[in-house]
Amino acid sequence: MSLAQRFKENSAALLDEKKLKLEALYGQLLSCGDALTASKELIERSQELHRCEDKRVFLQVNRKQIY
Repeated sequence: MSLAQRFKENSAALLDEKKLKLEALYGQLLSCGDALTASKELIERSQELHRCEDKRVFLQVNRKQIY
């Protein structure tokens, strides 16, 4: 096998490995984005409840979400 052929095969293998790693990272980024969105919504909801006149509602709802 010539040096050029080995180089070509190694390059193809590295490109495949790079593609798999990038796909895995993309999936992790999507999961992270979903978690951030859920956290943001939870914070916004907690802020709304905290602004409520009846503070018992805020405490009751937050207790349910914790447990």
